Amino acid sequence: LTFPLMKSEDRYRVIPELKNSRVLVVDDDFQVCEGVTKMLLELGMRPEWTLSGKEAVLHAKVALDRKDGYEFFLIDWKLPDLGGIDVARQIREAVGENARIIVLTAYDWVHIENEAKEAGVSGFCTKPVFFIMLRDTLLEVMGEKPRIEEKEDAAQKNQEVFEGKRLLLVEDNELNREIAEEILED
Repeated sequence: LTFPLMKSEDRYRVIPELKNSRVLVVDDDFQVCEGVTKMLLELGMRPEWTLSGKEAVLHAKVALDRKDGYEFFLIDWKLPDLGGIDVARQIREAVGENARIIVLTAYDWVHIENEAKEAGVSGFCTKPVFFIMLRDTLLEVMGEKPRIEEKEDAAQKNQEVFEGKRLLLVEDNELNREIAEEILED
């Protein structure tokens, strides 16, 4: 199958609504923090990260005192020192309603959604975090229409029907294989 390459300017375009926004990434996995930070830089944002929920709350308070508060927080649901929902609650109490708090999770968030919303969580993003998914989640919590929907509408008009066709997937990483299988089955 021949698929067209995505134009790099579409993928890495700086979104004016997000440009220069401060964002704090909170995850106990260094690689997640680094990866998400790189994606946020590509969006033109000003990211920082920490490995601790307690430090995240402290960072939020200090930034607010310096009159340079964070507009976004990306918080892992499963943190070892404080749970992600508790971190979100404490940050919301510290910074008020203006910041947007997104919970990052590798799990289905349906059973925590109500508690998270009550704690002040604005949205959810699944892990592993992919660039387009992250960008669209940020736009959604701002009330903007995700850019991917526009592309999906156009793609559906020209889409060849793949139902019932066989496809060979070759992937040596089990997690990547499971994710790819789910996407392809959909």
